[in-house]
Amino acid sequence: SLFDRLFSRHGLDLTSSLQILIELYVRWLTTNSNNLCLQLKYELIRSFIYLSDLFTS
Repeated sequence: SLFDRLFSRHGLDLTSSLQILIELYVRWLTTNSNNLCLQLKYELIRSFIYLSDLFTS
């Protein structure tokens, strides 16, 4: 697939990269949610939607 070729060219794998993003997002949204500005929360949610669209379309 296109993702596999792009990631392998740079020595990355999609599963590990997504796991890192998910862990980072969960940490931001659960431990520091009171400290995050509304715009950053909005962008986090929006990026989740974009990522999910990659795998459902």
